[in-house]
Amino acid sequence: MLPANPVAVTNMPVNREFIYCLVAIATWWLGTSLCRGAGELEVSHTAPTEFDLAVEAAAFVESLESKNADVKSKFEQITAETRSQAGGRFSVGKARVIEWLTPNFESDFRSGGGTRDVERVLLVQQPLIAGFHHGYAVTENATSQVRAYSHSDYREDPKNPAAKEGFVLTAQKLTLRFEGFVKVTIAPIP
Repeated sequence: MLPANPVAVTNMPVNREFIYCLVAIATWWLGTSLCRGAGELEVSHTAPTEFDLAVEAAAFVESLESKNADVKSKFEQITAETRSQAGGRFSVGKARVIEWLTPNFESDFRSGGGTRDVERVLLVQQPLIAGFHHGYAVTENATSQVRAYSHSDYREDPKNPAAKEGFVLTAQKLTLRFEGFVKVTIAPIP
């Protein structure tokens, strides 16, 4: 909560709307990030801006691998062979997120505003890195399947420079659900 007269506190003029905006952003960012849960297999969050789906999905899976006992145990099983072959030079590379499927994409825009609902199936690929005397190898990946649901609300604002096709995002809800580890194989098409 801001004091009634912020000028008296800072001895300089203050743009009150800007401060409220900063407080709202800081509260959202520090207090309710998707990956700050206690290892739940499904998390949801709403924000006034668009989520970076790749960043959120990677952070969600990495969080589960450290906070959820079942996921952590399975991850350790998946990485055990590479870990033992690496002889102490084992690491997990940066997660890559692949949008595998989009089973549902719906938009409903009318005068005044609109909504968009999207369901995506993501693969979160984590390279398992085994170091050797003069280099390293990635011979396996730990790959997770995550289902992402997003609901976005828009308002019409054709004069706003941030508007896409005359609409501005006002809120987005993102739900991520961990569906387990998967084995990805590459097979040629005959």
